[in-house]
Amino acid sequence: GSNQGGMRQYNERVLLQAIRLHGSRPKAELARLTHLSTQTVSLIVDRLLEEGLLLKQEAVRGKVGQPSVPIALNPQGAQACNEHGFYTEYSYGYRAAASLHYADVWPGLDLSPNLALAQDVQGYGPQFNQGSKALGIGLSAEFQHSYHASLSYNSFFGGAYNPRRDRDFLALSLGLSF
Repeated sequence: GSNQGGMRQYNERVLLQAIRLHGSRPKAELARLTHLSTQTVSLIVDRLLEEGLLLKQEAVRGKVGQPSVPIALNPQGAQACNEHGFYTEYSYGYRAAASLHYADVWPGLDLSPNLALAQDVQGYGPQFNQGSKALGIGLSAEFQHSYHASLSYNSFFGGAYNPRRDRDFLALSLGLSF
């Protein structure tokens, strides 16, 4: 990843892959296996524990020092792991769109403002990514039923594993019907 969000997602995948391949391990050992700093591993583990993808197991006492706490994949939190990532058993969200039409705002000019909202509420799957949100706002214009223009802005944000988070865009289209 070339940005902070992309790097965080990459590091999370590295950590999850290490747990999947090597089984439950304490944070310090995960740091050694992944070549990530102990602070990075600790931050990622805390976030994934909060999201329910990982579990803390019973502490293991050694001969000296504090007991180590192995970290494992949560079998209820991640139902399947494949090349697409972790999927939970259930995932859901909502999509909403609204548009208004104003005819003859100016002689021969019709305007249509529009708004779209999407939120992935719970779980992970092919269509939903918990916490991800999108907002779109736009304005379409038609002049004398021949000339068409549309301007829209779309913003994507939220979600720990949202690959679209940095893909906001502005679009302009022009058309002529004859």
